[in-house]
Amino acid sequence: MATVFFAVFAALLWSGGFAQNNGDLRLAGSETTSTQGRVEIFLNGEWGTISLDNSFDSFAANTVCRQLGYYTWLRFENASETFGTGTGQIWLSSVDCLNLETDHILRCGYSNPPSNDTHQLDVAVYCETDRVWDYPSNGYIRIADRPTGFYTSAGVLEVYLGDGTNAGGSWGIVCTDVFEIWDATSACRQLGYTGAAGYSSQASSEQAWIDTVYCYSNHSCFRACYDFTDYTTHCSNVDQAVTISCTFNVGDAGLPYGTNDDCLFFYGIPYWVFALVGVIVLFLFVCGVVCCIVACCTLSICPLAASRRQHHYQVIQ
Repeated sequence: MATVFFAVFAALLWSGGFAQNNGDLRLAGSETTSTQGRVEIFLNGEWGTISLDNSFDSFAANTVCRQLGYYTWLRFENASETFGTGTGQIWLSSVDCLNLETDHILRCGYSNPPSNDTHQLDVAVYCETDRVWDYPSNGYIRIADRPTGFYTSAGVLEVYLGDGTNAGGSWGIVCTDVFEIWDATSACRQLGYTGAAGYSSQASSEQAWIDTVYCYSNHSCFRACYDFTDYTTHCSNVDQAVTISCTFNVGDAGLPYGTNDDCLFFYGIPYWVFALVGVIVLFLFVCGVVCCIVACCTLSICPLAASRRQHHYQVIQ
């Protein structure tokens, strides 16, 4: 099965580019730049728009910008004011991302647009120019589209290793020495997608960090699939930089997924810390039980203590 994924994906690369994937976003319109424009989403093989209604708010705008690879949002508006209205499908309405920390718009609540919905309500967003990966931490991953560098759902898989600052760390590629479809799936889930459409490799002379990855079907964090101590500095040959293609299957939206920050919280902490916390919790639990027993007996609530006091009283009488 992995061989089939590899062959199909390699064919896409050879044909000159990555295919669009379900759930991809883009900014479109007459005055569009890389950070602002009418929001369009790719679903069921066709690009369509998202409706601006009472549910679309700053949380939804922030999610759109994050999915596009930008650090945060600046503002949102009716697309007709600056970028013009869209054509074709209106895919989403009543988008509600309230209090959700997610990097994919389809993780939010939404509904199909009503029959009388028009493109006069298409939404547009303005994103900050800072990229998500401008403020990385150890174990962050990203997909880099070569040569444009724009964030996309398909491209070169990179991981950040260092001391958590731009000065102390760097982005590096992942080698295909030991890499399978579940590894690609785990990486996609950490970025908010439900899974991988495929993976392949391409030539690269960039810094390499990881050459051995072991993921399982239930992993939602790529960070769980390798050890920092197993890093490398180069792949065994120049044609082994991993490229992946992520997609969003709406039917799998309920499956576990992560974010860069969530995955670092659980897997960036040394195992001995979790062990120490477990010992402390167990100690406190035992102490609590002992204290309850002592308190019960001291207050004559303990049946055995009460029985002994009654017997002592009868003997004295």
